[in-house]
Amino acid sequence: WMFTAGYFNIHPTLSALLVESTSPTPSDSSPTTKTQGTVLTASPWANGFYGSPGVSGMLPAAYTHLAARFLDRVAEAQRTHAIQLKEWRRGTVGQPGGWTYHAKGLWITLPNEQYPSLTFIGSSNYTKRSYSLDIEVGALVVTSDEGLKKRLAAETEWLQADASPVSREDFRRTERRVGWNVRLAMWIVEKVGGAL
Repeated sequence: WMFTAGYFNIHPTLSALLVESTSPTPSDSSPTTKTQGTVLTASPWANGFYGSPGVSGMLPAAYTHLAARFLDRVAEAQRTHAIQLKEWRRGTVGQPGGWTYHAKGLWITLPNEQYPSLTFIGSSNYTKRSYSLDIEVGALVVTSDEGLKKRLAAETEWLQADASPVSREDFRRTERRVGWNVRLAMWIVEKVGGAL
């Protein structure tokens, strides 16, 4: 599967399902078929809130913090070799040639198939807010048409063309560290039941 959301604050239930749907670290007793997943999100520099004034300017760092926590859960579940997180970036928002990233979707390739045959389309950001506060619309497309499946695969490749893998070590680098003010604000939002 490949999952993408421009703002990495996916609903905890969906996050858990993505992790659990993949195969744990291989061992001698592992089955020969393995489920792999790719999560694609905006880098902080491709986030629509990058450089914005006030509280909204903290959102790219908040999403970075959530992505780092996701990779920690992936590691705890022993799925590091099954799930890859990638960040999309083409330039820097607010600078000439800088783009934002806000694609969202899920593409699923069934076992023993080469191309995706299931995809979701719609307006949901796959967040707590999307599922409990906003009115969203979505549809599941299921196909056996080989031409459409190839086009779905091409779409996932195109989305990843400007993306690079990120690891837990990348998030520990000084330039990627999330400040205490962002962590505190996120803690408060979570405690009062809010949603980003």
